[in-house]
This record gives sequence, C-alpha cells and structure tokens, in this order.
Amino acid sequence: MKVGKFIAKLLKKKSTHFLNFLGRGSCFSNDHASAFFVTQDNDFVLIDCSEQAYQRLKNEFDLHSYNSIYIYITHTHGDHIGGLSSLVHYAYFVLNKIVTVIAPSKEVMNDIEVLLRIEGVLDVMYNLSFSQELIPSLTAKPDFVIPEKVSAISISTRHTESLESKCFGFYFYINDLNIIYTGDTATLEPFIPFLKNGSELYVDTSVKCKSDVHLWLPDMLPTLTNLTQNGVKVYLMHLDDVKKAKKIVKNISNIEIVQLV
Repeated sequence: MKVGKFIAKLLKKKSTHFLNFLGRGSCFSNDHASAFFVTQDNDFVLIDCSEQAYQRLKNEFDLHSYNSIYIYITHTHGDHIGGLSSLVHYAYFVLNKIVTVIAPSKEVMNDIEVLLRIEGVLDVMYNLSFSQELIPSLTAKPDFVIPEKVSAISISTRHTESLESKCFGFYFYINDLNIIYTGDTATLEPFIPFLKNGSELYVDTSVKCKSDVHLWLPDMLPTLTNLTQNGVKVYLMHLDDVKKAKKIVKNISNIEIVQLV
C-alpha cells in the first residue's frame, strides 16, 4: 500500500488515538510492537524498529514522500531494534535519505552505535543522538510542570536485569497532546506524573505469560481503570495474547487494544 492509499485509509479510519501501530505483539509474536506518527512538517517518526516493522515499511509505505525519518529507540532487545540496521541501509541506498536515530540515553546511544557498526552500518549513513532524559527528582516536586513544547523526554523504567538502567519509555508533547509510551516495562510508576486528563497512555501488558519483566494486565486493571476515570485513554500493546486481552477489557470504557494499520 503506497502513501496515497495509506493516508486515505488513515483518514477513513478516523483513529481515536494519535499513534499508529505496525505491530502490537510481544517478543515471541509475529508482529513485534512498533508505532509511528507523521508530523505536521511531513516527517515520519518511528518508535522502535523490529524486522517485521522494517519489512512493512519497505513493502507498504512510500518512504520517499517524507521529508525526514526519525527513529526513537526504547531499548536494544532484538524485537525492538532488529530491523534498525536494515532500515538505515535501505534509507541510505534506496531512498537517498539519512535517517536520525534517537536513543533514550547516552549509554544506550553508545550501545546502538556498536550494534550498527557490527552490522556494517557506516557513520555517514545515519545521524545518532539521544533525547532529553527525565530527572526523576523533578517529578517528586508538588509544583512539577512538564516543559512546554518539548518534543520528547525519555523516562527510565524497569524491565530486564540484563538491561538494567537501559530501558526507557517516552513522553511526547505533540499537537497539544500528552503521549506516554512505556516501552517494555515492569512498572507504571515512572510514568504516573505525566498521566493527566486528556493523556494517551500506550502501555506494555501481558495476559498469557506472567513474569517480573512486563506488566500483568489482570493485576493492573484496577489501576488502569482508575486512570481512565481521571481522563486518561489507555491503549494496550506488546501483547502476548490479543484475543484474551480483548475479552478482559471488552466492557471497560477508554481501555482498548491498539489497532494495526
């Protein structure tokens, strides 16, 4: 599906949420979680890049038509970064574009640089930077205010022991919307200060395999329901069983499974 038909599809769908998803599944699924949006300046912004996401972008999207391509990375697990080098190569050799890869921290940026170098990506093929990182102590203040017009803030979270301090979510302020994307997380706590009336929360949840590295939907349901009562729209992603998740939230207002484009 090329860009004209794709945009028409989006307009026809009248999506109730800001982010669009190429995949919504967990690490052992066939559609690893990856989201995107298009800015008013016609820049394509991707959050994480699995191999499946890269294949969909290459085969279904006319990436030539966008002014620039930005890729935000939450962490370096394969189901989130497996297609990154392929997309960088494709953009450079086929699209004649230099993509910008944005890491959530300087430490993760260094790891991404090493990974891309191992896969044969030269420095001239892409730009690499890291986003503004949230200072946790700030959110503890009663007068905490989110900086105006900030494009993105990375929020450190807890996921696997092997990537301790290297897993993040993102807060985006776009078109006067508060977008909170947890990435893979075992806790909601770092994101709570950003969740206010009108916010959109895209949250990692599991329903089939309970573990200490992902949120467990049955346990989180009261918290998520309470958030919706305070005006937060909740969208579930990184799911290990979509059908089961749909049954759990079927009759709950403002909690939905993200839809694939």
